[in-house]
Amino acid sequence: MGLDIHTAEIRGVIVHVDALMGLSHCCQPAQCAGKGSCCGAYEVHVAPRELTSIIGLMKEARTLSRRLQDEEVFEEAEDGLVLGSDDDGVCVFAYRSRNGQMLCALHSLALKHGIEPGAVKPKSCLLWPLTLSQGPPRHLSTIDDAFDWPCNGPRPAGATGLDDGVAAIVAAVFGKPFLRDLQDICSQRSYTGQYESDVAAPQPADPDGA
Repeated sequence: MGLDIHTAEIRGVIVHVDALMGLSHCCQPAQCAGKGSCCGAYEVHVAPRELTSIIGLMKEARTLSRRLQDEEVFEEAEDGLVLGSDDDGVCVFAYRSRNGQMLCALHSLALKHGIEPGAVKPKSCLLWPLTLSQGPPRHLSTIDDAFDWPCNGPRPAGATGLDDGVAAIVAAVFGKPFLRDLQDICSQRSYTGQYESDVAAPQPADPDGA
């Protein structure tokens, strides 16, 4: 259902279509070498159902990230649990590879064991640089500082469809049927060049619903 020229409702989620169409994303950890990264810039909420998967990888994760040996793994926040961080705000699961890349222990272990990263990582991490508001209604948009990070960039006016990196995020979090519906909407328009991120800060939606 269309709402205005910039948004559309898909399966109960208000999607800020222009914001998503205006963003390109390609996660390349080498770009974080010697720099800050998304792993050290946001508070990561953890849903109760995500705890089991995370805890199950803790023993191995400690061999990758020294922060897990020195810091609290989970911390209490006003609206639930968040992943712990060190004094610099870097997630306890983040670690530097030998060549300086900032990596996620949960992501690395998922790949090692042939598991989809989405099965073990918090949804707010999977969504980045997209964000889903608490609602209702829930709004899917992009973080307001998306272009501050080297893995994100603007797309030119007239661009069609979704960037492959953004499409992969949508499919991983919401499923392929949701992505197909969104792609159908995108196919009927081209990016206007009016990039707008109306949902400030990466806030997770109801953690038990996508």
